Amino acid sequence: MVLQMFGEVAIAVATILGNLLVLVAIATVSSLQTVTNYCVASLAAADLLVGLLGLAVCLIYLFSSIINLIVMEWPINRDQPLRNQLDDLLYLLTNTLRTAS
Repeated sequence: MVLQMFGEVAIAVATILGNLLVLVAIATVSSLQTVTNYCVASLAAADLLVGLLGLAVCLIYLFSSIINLIVMEWPINRDQPLRNQLDDLLYLLTNTLRTAS
């Protein structure tokens, strides 16, 4: 599970860096400032936000999993149905963010 989260974080970081490169290139190179590339920049900005939100969700889930492994008496571990609901919510949120992009 933790390995999967590290993979998702790596993908989110690559998404963020790639979209930042697109936005910086369009903003700094005047020959790239066309109507078509403005549409590409809009898509890159939206994908950048999805990557940032996805990274935040993955990091929250990753840290909660690590804390849960290290400290078995973490308060959320006492209420197992709550933990299952949080798992379902984070899974739903990450899949929604992925399909939104």
